[in-house]
Amino acid sequence: MSQRSKRSGFTLIELLVVIAIIAILAAILFPVFARAREKARQSSCSSNLKQLSLGLMQYAQDYDETFPDSYVYAPGARGVYYGAWHITEYAVRVWFDDNQNALWGIARTINPYLKNTQIFYCPSDPLPGRWISGRQRGSYYWRHGLDAYGSIEGPCKLATFRQPAEMMILVEEGWHWGGDTPWCWHAGVSKGVIDINAAYADGHVKIAKVPEITPLGVPSYDINWFYRNHGWHLPSNPIDTL
Repeated sequence: MSQRSKRSGFTLIELLVVIAIIAILAAILFPVFARAREKARQSSCSSNLKQLSLGLMQYAQDYDETFPDSYVYAPGARGVYYGAWHITEYAVRVWFDDNQNALWGIARTINPYLKNTQIFYCPSDPLPGRWISGRQRGSYYWRHGLDAYGSIEGPCKLATFRQPAEMMILVEEGWHWGGDTPWCWHAGVSKGVIDINAAYADGHVKIAKVPEITPLGVPSYDINWFYRNHGWHLPSNPIDTL
């Protein structure tokens, strides 16, 4: 008896159907995986901010309930350094012409409480070495108006804060400006309200919804410089912060 040979392999139509199914699954799953990865990075960023805020609080307990001075040089520094602008002082060399890793500013003062320079970086930050001309690195802003550099009156006492649970002291750097400048790594974000990781003066950390325009009607990135009575994410009157 002759035995009919059996057909093996896929037809072209069957192969195309399989490819189409795989493509559909990939289109569905890849964004899910991307969101999961970003969620994990966001969680790590929150953890970094928590550790940084704990370092600040430990410092405050040791130094008369005040925050550290931001204007601190690394050993051997030359030129002018405005370390109060950022908590990016791990290996900061603004107008400093060598390539040695050195802690500057507030990072230098709280690092003994942390002993881990990696927490100065947000995992979502694609450009931790931005501002190449100064070798400035780091991912978070410190609200320097609370320390001795922010006022001729000296640093704020923790006990003087009126709304510590509403006052951000550390935030993701670059949230406030949707531009393409090197120090703003959230370049291209839409205007309006965005989500950021933030640490507050009472020690808690959370995702905050922050408007790019403050209640005063000016961009948020202009509010903090050298003013302790202006602040981030204030629900009503920014002047009545402390």
